[in-house]
Amino acid sequence: MRLTILGSGNARQVPVYNCDCIACRAA
Repeated sequence: MRLTILGSGNARQVPVYNCDCIACRAA
């Protein structure tokens, strides 16, 4: 499954402040 969320920084697998996406929670 691939998610594209603009402005989340998820494209580079970088945790974003106050973000609850899988990539950020796993970081």
